[in-house]
Amino acid sequence: MFRKKAALLLIVLAACTGLAACSDNVIYGKITHISSSEITVQTGSYQKPVSPDQESGTVSENQENENQGGASGSKKGNNPAESSAEANCGFTPDGDAAAYTLSEDVDTGNLTEGELVKLTFTGKLVSSIETLQEKSILGTSPKKGDVSPSAAYTIRHQEKTLVNQDFDSSEPDISAVLVADQGTLELREGRLTKSGNTTSQANSSAYGLNSILLTCGGSSASVKNTTFHSSAAGSNAVFAAGKGTKIRLAKFKINTTESLSCGLHAVCGGTIVASNGKITTKGAKCAPVYASGEDNVIKVRNTTLRASGKGSPCIYSAGTVTCTNTSGSAASSQIAIVEGDSKITLKDCILQGAGNHGILLRQSSTEQTATEEAVLKAADSKLTTTSKGPMFYITNTKASSVLENSSLYFSSGILAKVSGKGTDSAKSSKKSGGDFTLKGIGQVFKGDIICDAASSVSLVLTDRSSLKGAVNHSGKAKSASVSLDQSSFWSVSADSYVTELMNQKTSCSNILSNGHTIYYDAGNSANKWLGGKTVALPGGGKLTPVRASSGKESAETSAASGEKTDSSISPDLSADKLDTDAGDTLQTDVEQDSKPASFKKPGSGYKENRGTNLTLHGTGQTLKGDVTCTSADTVSLSLTKRTTLTGAVNPNRKAKSVSVFLDKSSTWNVTGDSYVTELTNLDASCRNILSNGYTIYYDKSCDSNRWLSGKTISLPGGGILTPLK
Repeated sequence: MFRKKAALLLIVLAACTGLAACSDNVIYGKITHISSSEITVQTGSYQKPVSPDQESGTVSENQENENQGGASGSKKGNNPAESSAEANCGFTPDGDAAAYTLSEDVDTGNLTEGELVKLTFTGKLVSSIETLQEKSILGTSPKKGDVSPSAAYTIRHQEKTLVNQDFDSSEPDISAVLVADQGTLELREGRLTKSGNTTSQANSSAYGLNSILLTCGGSSASVKNTTFHSSAAGSNAVFAAGKGTKIRLAKFKINTTESLSCGLHAVCGGTIVASNGKITTKGAKCAPVYASGEDNVIKVRNTTLRASGKGSPCIYSAGTVTCTNTSGSAASSQIAIVEGDSKITLKDCILQGAGNHGILLRQSSTEQTATEEAVLKAADSKLTTTSKGPMFYITNTKASSVLENSSLYFSSGILAKVSGKGTDSAKSSKKSGGDFTLKGIGQVFKGDIICDAASSVSLVLTDRSSLKGAVNHSGKAKSASVSLDQSSFWSVSADSYVTELMNQKTSCSNILSNGHTIYYDAGNSANKWLGGKTVALPGGGKLTPVRASSGKESAETSAASGEKTDSSISPDLSADKLDTDAGDTLQTDVEQDSKPASFKKPGSGYKENRGTNLTLHGTGQTLKGDVTCTSADTVSLSLTKRTTLTGAVNPNRKAKSVSVFLDKSSTWNVTGDSYVTELTNLDASCRNILSNGYTIYYDKSCDSNRWLSGKTISLPGGGILTPLK
């Protein structure tokens, strides 16, 4: 009862003195405590902020209307300490505090301590509470040290439409345009210019201080046909800060020349959606696209990205970034950097980088949790790095990359390096290894996957994907796993060590060993299907259990089971039928290390064979080299019982007739466009033909090819089987 009387007395006093209320039933104050039934505030007086049109350095409403008709107005920046509008508005505490009882209809769920509020009373009870938005730049309750942004032109609590206007700020820390406190801006045909360096690089990165266009506090901006230019350090071009803040850009141009001046920058829940633009940055640490903090979203479409400064990748994500039909280059940095618990998605993009490696997935925070993951997805894209490092570098984080029908260009021969050490690793005293999953969907991978003792790697190949390379060649990885579906291939380039091998094709005919050995952990439950046996692989190599004690191959070769463990080239290659009208014979003493390899045009690897009909039958063989012919030659090639051919057939398209036969266990690893008259394949899906991006042309008029129905078939490795026109 005493508290209610005290509250009523305060209301009366406020009405008499004018210190705390603008009417008999209103009180202003800052919340010091809040519950479902009672609110305690620090009381005081409040003056509403002056309209932006009345602030120093802005134009009047009439002038603005004239500018919308085509005239151009220029707004210069002012120091906020010198602005009378800023100095004479806001909340002034009177030194008192009081508690008030709330009516049952008041919802306090969204209120927090420190917020400025307007209390409206019905009788003795608070019947409504209005938040007056005296919050930080991020839309949260202000804290000590928070940035108070200001600009040449400011919009707060209002909706504005501006057309064909110039905004310029040359003062340090003063933006050209600020949209704050749930304001709304529509800007068309604008020109925004910024000079004057930031006084705090940290505040420019965290809060957007000194940005060209700064939108914050749940505000929104829609910008079209507008240019942004900054010659200032620490001046991001377009900055979205705080939950609920959203910026839309269309047909725009951004150019920044100094350090720490990114193109698009979102923090702490901000969202930017941009299309049909061009972003150019020249300074150090200036990514054209930069998402930082939790819940950030940046979406870019039909836009060009150019970065020339050191430490400026095309894309940096500590949030969520999606790029569609976007091209770009980073002259001195990676294609992209993804922090732990963040994501980049690329669709129909062409991006090039330099730096130490192609794409960096890392965790730079010591507060990483086991569930945090850096993710990069790319579909129908072309990614190129001119660096001498790996295409993917993963350190100190759990990470995954999913690539679908994309092209990767790099010269190092290392597809992925997973490590707890090396360049660009996390700046933490406590470093850990990486945990990387690389998945291909209809994807061609070329290059080795290497891993250190603190790290783990998983390779997943699906939907006609292929890898030409080694996995964990050193055998040092904490764990390494490989998974293949029936349509996918692994062409092994060096001995490899895997903790787990999962293969839907249990015959392992989709692994081309090229004479190398794959060692697997027989003690791992995932490998039970192998039964601890040694399996002969196409190409003369084998899949064999590793000794737990030494990490080397088990001496047992399953001789008792009759398994063949070496199917390298031997004199077993025979001519089942040979027309010897010219008096020539087939030369069969082909050695394993011969150069060029076994099949060559008559006269190279074979004696001169002028206009002959030749049938070559390989049984459990490894055949390397092209099959080339003259216009008078007719050749039949038969691959059976796990035979592998690595080469092109009739690449010069000169043969009179060429037929190729494969059984289900045999494979053709195509190294160049090939032309065949007849193709017979007992695997009607043609999953046993690894195209490596090349095309096989067939004669659709030939009766033997009726099973193809004149169709074009996609082959593993990105190439096609198509009728010859």
